[in-house]
Amino acid sequence: MPTLYSRLLVLAVAACLAACTPTIATRLPPPDQDPVARATHVWQQRGGDDAWPAEQWWTALGDAKLNGWVQTVLTANPTLAVAKAHADMAAAMAQGAHAPLSPQAGMRATTGREQISANGMFPKPFGGQTFTLVELAGSLSYHLDLSGRLHAQAAAGDAQATAAEEEARRAREALAASTVRLYLELGGALVDLSAVRDLQGQWARTRAIMESRAAHGLENEIATRRVAAEVEAFEGQMALATQRVVLVRGMLAALAGAGPDAAADLSPPAPSSAAMVAQPSDLHLHLLGRRADVRSARDRVDAAAYQQVAARRAYMPDLSLELMGGLQARAVDSLFESGSRQWNLGPALTLPLFDGHQRRAARQAQDAAYEAAMAQYRAAVVNAVAEVNAALVSRTSNGAALEAARRALAEEHQSLAALKRRQVNGIAAESDVVAGQIRVLQRSREVARLTVQARLADVDLIEALGGNAREESKP
Repeated sequence: MPTLYSRLLVLAVAACLAACTPTIATRLPPPDQDPVARATHVWQQRGGDDAWPAEQWWTALGDAKLNGWVQTVLTANPTLAVAKAHADMAAAMAQGAHAPLSPQAGMRATTGREQISANGMFPKPFGGQTFTLVELAGSLSYHLDLSGRLHAQAAAGDAQATAAEEEARRAREALAASTVRLYLELGGALVDLSAVRDLQGQWARTRAIMESRAAHGLENEIATRRVAAEVEAFEGQMALATQRVVLVRGMLAALAGAGPDAAADLSPPAPSSAAMVAQPSDLHLHLLGRRADVRSARDRVDAAAYQQVAARRAYMPDLSLELMGGLQARAVDSLFESGSRQWNLGPALTLPLFDGHQRRAARQAQDAAYEAAMAQYRAAVVNAVAEVNAALVSRTSNGAALEAARRALAEEHQSLAALKRRQVNGIAAESDVVAGQIRVLQRSREVARLTVQARLADVDLIEALGGNAREESKP
């Protein structure tokens, strides 16, 4: 008999080893057209992540206030805390999916009064007796998973955990990009508020000149009232510019999970006229594989494929080894005597036959889940390509508009210089010079606005290509 058990054990272990690593077949794009596969290949060849964008890319701006605020947001934002909690939950569930693959052990202790039927299988004098039964037992079992179903479910749990981790990373990247955007917008809003204040002062100066000329009969009422209207209009622009500053500060504070007053004293500098980062020369498809949402969708496909394997292998038989041993007696004082010992060791084979189409329904559900995961992955790739394209178009068009605005500002400066020379020579009036100064301020305001838009386009491109904001590097 021991020989039989030994042979059964060897056979079961061999079958287990043959089935413990289920293979999956996915209908993903070919490796050379799959951004995640290409990104992984590039990482392996280069020994790490691509250099663009760099991890914590916002530090390249050299702004300590920005660095501190981003860190505050990434630490205190409640939405990010939710994403992290979901990732932790998925990791715990994945760990639980591996539990059935390990040996299971347990103990039980029972006691109770039992009466044996006098008309049952036990005749008198046993039949009709009432006695106390005390039992102390332990059990040990190991599921060999011949079908590989449990291994497939565990692999699916690992893929789901990885997907949840990537989604938390994507939330982190989006928060970092949003923080930098709002910080740049706040810097631009403060510059715009100063420009509106300067323009309002110039129009007030023009109004004083026009009223003085009108008092001496040198200016008509229509021109004077038009200038007065401009002064009043800039009162409204001042209110709107101030409102914008307050709102952006409030949004920055909200990202940090704080009240509006938390960013009341935050005053970023004017956005730099230089590009935030140098655009990579080779914007290939593999760069999309950096994006956490694309990688997460890819992991969801893997998880769905493993679940397909598990659903199909539910039709196959499974084998487990079970050992039970303990003590049983009719009285506590005799429980630990040698005659109270009992044990049972043997294999348990299960082969499901009829289940009312439950397994078929589960298989069909997993097939549909796989198709949905595939569609979501394709949608994620298409969306990533669209976002990169939009960011590139925006970056190019904003750059061209900014260069044109700078040239226009240079022309206005030259025009103002000429007017000042004419004023010195008595050819141009003071009102002409003031009008020239207003035009320079307006052009400067437009350059500042387009500078902010150009830097925001930089952030859009960085985020579209992965927005490297991870807590630690990992291929």
